[in-house]
Amino acid sequence: MTLGVIFREFCELARGEPHDADITDWADILDINPVRVGQALGPHYVKDSDDPIKPGTALMVLIDRYRPEVFEVLVKAFGNESSLFLSLWRASEGGAIDEPEENGESVLNDVTPEKGRAFEWITEGMPSLD
Repeated sequence: MTLGVIFREFCELARGEPHDADITDWADILDINPVRVGQALGPHYVKDSDDPIKPGTALMVLIDRYRPEVFEVLVKAFGNESSLFLSLWRASEGGAIDEPEENGESVLNDVTPEKGRAFEWITEGMPSLD
């Protein structure tokens, strides 16, 4: 789920597509048990809260908890932040597999305000947009 949220946020920054993901819908589709979410949060989180924790809030806490780790793995897997940007950019194009890819050099060198914001967000460690 963390990767899905990261991708949606990238699309919002780079393509101007609204970040409208309802992660509780994702959890339902993935059949994620709310009890397991509570267990993953741990007893200290539940004790520190006076109000019942909403499922979406609990999921976002977990997503944000693991966001730095996912970021590190992505940068390591792609080799650097530029390659990660290029991969996310290509994935966000939504083209068919048989369509020719946009030249990587032109993607990175044709800087637009949106691309600049998205790349800066990556270099900052992909912090939550919320």
